[in-house]
Amino acid sequence: MVILLGEDTIPVIKMTKDKQKNNYMENGKSFHDSMKFLFRISQFFGLFPLQGTSSSTYKDMYFSWFSFRTIYTLLIAVISFVHGVWCAFFLMSSQVTFEVYELNVFFFYARGGLTCLVFLTLAKNWPLLLRDFEKVEKFSLQYPPSTVRDRELKIITFVIFFCAAVEHFTVQFMNFVASVRCENNIWDTFHRFFVYISYRQVFSYVSYNIFLGILLQTLNFFVTFGWTFIDIFIINASKNFSEKLVQLRNQISTTITSEIHSSNSWGKLREQYTQILTLFRTFNQKLNNIILVSFATNIYFLLTQLFAWMRTNGSETTLHHIYHALSFSLLVSRTGFVCFYGASIKEESVIIQKTLVTIPSHLYNDEVI
Repeated sequence: MVILLGEDTIPVIKMTKDKQKNNYMENGKSFHDSMKFLFRISQFFGLFPLQGTSSSTYKDMYFSWFSFRTIYTLLIAVISFVHGVWCAFFLMSSQVTFEVYELNVFFFYARGGLTCLVFLTLAKNWPLLLRDFEKVEKFSLQYPPSTVRDRELKIITFVIFFCAAVEHFTVQFMNFVASVRCENNIWDTFHRFFVYISYRQVFSYVSYNIFLGILLQTLNFFVTFGWTFIDIFIINASKNFSEKLVQLRNQISTTITSEIHSSNSWGKLREQYTQILTLFRTFNQKLNNIILVSFATNIYFLLTQLFAWMRTNGSETTLHHIYHALSFSLLVSRTGFVCFYGASIKEESVIIQKTLVTIPSHLYNDEVI
């Protein structure tokens, strides 16, 4: 049911108290509120070094170059870059020729360093971006309820993180089992695992130390988390952004159905539409580097992983073939999710334009035209 409060008033959906409560919980929960749990976790892995992320308002957030979180992020970025360059140097010095997929380890750690830097840049701009986003969220509260469910985003996040964790630990487990089969005691097993299987490029120049091996293994896990997190962030951000356009489209449809002729009502909708698109354009400029790092590295690893799989010889076990198939499928799915949700904003803006084109002629006014 639609309530018309006056000639110049945008129609409001009449709701019961329970629906009003649900609408508040769905529309009233800000974009940052839906993301701050991920931000708190990511800061442990050296990403998004912003102070005050546990707050719900941008006024309590600030960035400092001299904070522990920023220094921690820069340290992980530098270590990742150095380790990546070290891997490339080892490869070029130990082999006259090599296949392109053998550079994966270099790109893996270089991408980890880039991920730290792009999220550091985003953290600097986050309070100002949230200030503009809060303005959109305030007037969108009057729109029809959002279809975004916090549970939906949590399920997507959990599934992607879970699959990435299974893939990561499966590789480590297979390598460790291979070490166990070649050694008789646990210390020699760790020695083989770190020196000959996982980090030969480091221990070829540095004396073996189990603590250094554990440190390198931790860095590997941090970089793997960053690779997954950057995709998760794009998916969650895109879903929240596009939903604001969905709410606006539903509000326009409600205004058309209610046959509102008032120029003031349509003028408010036009202003809000312009404000949302301006906000998205700003966000897009700030997220360009994040999207580039995510998409470029995903495509690179897709191609090299497929190439390496096709080059496998008959010595590969069935378990290895199963792993290659599952790993490749996971990477394709993640890249597909990023593309699908990333394109949803453009898609929704096109749908709004089509909705405006279908407005009945008797509702035309200066704002509609």
